[in-house]
Amino acid sequence: MLILLVVSALCAPTQGAGCAECHAPQRDTELSGAHAKVVSCVDCHGGNAKETDKDRAHGPAIKTSLARSAIPALCGTCHADTRRMNPVGIPTDQLAQYRTSRHGEAVARGVLQAAVCTDCHGVHGILRARDPRSPVHPTHVPGTCGRCHGNRELMEKLNHPWTAESEYRAGVHGELLLGKGDPAAPHCASCHGNHGAVPPGFSEVGRVCGKCHTKQVEMFEASPHAFYAKDGSFKGCVVCHANHRIVTSATTMAGQCAPCHEAPDKEMKNFAVLQDLLARTRGEVARTGDRVAEAARAGLFTDDEQLALEKARTSLLQLPPLQHTLNQAKVAALTQTISSELGEVHRQLDRQEQAERWKKFALVPVWAFLLAMAWLFRAKQKRIERTGS
Repeated sequence: MLILLVVSALCAPTQGAGCAECHAPQRDTELSGAHAKVVSCVDCHGGNAKETDKDRAHGPAIKTSLARSAIPALCGTCHADTRRMNPVGIPTDQLAQYRTSRHGEAVARGVLQAAVCTDCHGVHGILRARDPRSPVHPTHVPGTCGRCHGNRELMEKLNHPWTAESEYRAGVHGELLLGKGDPAAPHCASCHGNHGAVPPGFSEVGRVCGKCHTKQVEMFEASPHAFYAKDGSFKGCVVCHANHRIVTSATTMAGQCAPCHEAPDKEMKNFAVLQDLLARTRGEVARTGDRVAEAARAGLFTDDEQLALEKARTSLLQLPPLQHTLNQAKVAALTQTISSELGEVHRQLDRQEQAERWKKFALVPVWAFLLAMAWLFRAKQKRIERTGS
């Protein structure tokens, strides 16, 4: 048993055992990360971890403080090596992507304030992206990007906008990811990329949004705006919905029309009609849902009505994408279909409620008969009692 313990101790990974004599906090942090068993201190910093003398351990080539411009290539010695990465299923194109990104290009030009690997992933104790504690976990990505892109002083120095993070948090995507905890909601890297981060140009916005909003993009292609988007005079999704602070409210989006459309023109009137159709149909579905729920609480059998209501709700989900066509006739036809489906729900409920009312009326003669019989029995009982006395 003792021999086994000794052998296992000798064979266990030594994460900078000699380095820990002076650098215990860094060693302890590193042991909690994904690199603990595969990367040692000397892999990044050089030196000789077996030496106990500081001068000999460091040697002439020790890298106590790594130059920012050298960090991507250093990380790439492992992360661009297919023999090392394939067994753990990590892509090996990350360094190549980074070099083509805005960050990588800026660092290559000598702009050392641009992000390098450690700015996003950390230094010691790097965690896997799926770890909820990781700075590159989806729920932390806005904050991680915001350390630079929300830094007003830094961004103004680099001539970049500094409100992206705050705008994202105030938008629909930010509310889904950070407010409701929806892990499928888009974050910075969903649109810009991660290692190959590049802001999409206006000509690419539709394709980027279309990764999630496929039906909306398909409907937009059938709209009058599509023609102008192709020649570049209309900038696509961001014109109505903005880029970081994504909006869906009709009142907010209406203001986006002003640069091209004046309030009285037919396009603006068409927009108002479309929004009215959408609002009225949503209201009808909500009211029908309330009635079905009330009927169920009253003891009615509502399985068929619930099924018909879900059919109408499914049809309602088609309305927001369809309005991107700006085709009033198509939107009106779908709202009419939904109204018909909801009308059938109300008719079914009316029949059930009427049947319940008839049941109550049918009980009136029964109760009258029972009361009459009770009165007769009581009268008979009294006569018998008088006769006996």
